[in-house]
Amino acid sequence: MSSSTMIAPFAVHQATTDIEKQIEFYKGIEFVVDDGWEPVEAIPETYWEARGMSGKDLKRTVAMKLPADPYMHLVLYEWSNLKTTPGWPCQFNQIGSRGISLLVEDVAAELSRIRKDWPQIRILQDPISIRRKWGHTTSALVLDPEHVFLELISIEKGSSFDPSNVKAPTSCDRVWLHFMHMCTNFHITEPFYKSFGMEHDHGVDFRPKSGFHPFSFEHFNQQMKDAFGYDMTLRPSSGPTVSFLRTERDCSQMHIELHCVQN
Repeated sequence: MSSSTMIAPFAVHQATTDIEKQIEFYKGIEFVVDDGWEPVEAIPETYWEARGMSGKDLKRTVAMKLPADPYMHLVLYEWSNLKTTPGWPCQFNQIGSRGISLLVEDVAAELSRIRKDWPQIRILQDPISIRRKWGHTTSALVLDPEHVFLELISIEKGSSFDPSNVKAPTSCDRVWLHFMHMCTNFHITEPFYKSFGMEHDHGVDFRPKSGFHPFSFEHFNQQMKDAFGYDMTLRPSSGPTVSFLRTERDCSQMHIELHCVQN
């Protein structure tokens, strides 16, 4: 049984060329700005340094959420030094989705557990305190096994994100469902995220012979190629190739979706 204090996935962080256009786009699918993300005092420069950045290069940042979703956010960043060319490992100011945040009860305990059980994981930032409008926030930063920025945060008890204060969405509400995380180290990345108390949600498994109804696998695979440049036929022929991970503590419908891909 996991000793993790994880509550739920909390955010995806995205660097964008035009934050206003992104805000208007997401408002068109019912997202709203969450002003609680705004700091009430200067964010420590160590927060940005851990991400390889300088706070002076940040032009603007905005957090958005779906009103009925209890936890999950999209955090947008507009940088004066935005990188628009490919590169790996990705830098935090490189265009696209650059990181994930997990909401936990105890950031220090999570880092202690990671140091003990996952010594190969690089810790970029020990816990620091940030005062945001939604409450006192503690933040730490690591690189996951895919070299993706993973923030661990806790928010003071009694906030709107305290599990005792959140409300589960209904089946009619628009909410987050998945964040797709492509993995070349799936055999390490999956157990790493499972160590937070998450397990594969078998409710998303394909039913034999009907999983791609009313279309064929070929049709679905072409959609994946067109949308993501991802060919599902290149997945390993044996062993698990995808995990839709969630924790039973999370009353939302959000999953961390891990996909195994070949180099």
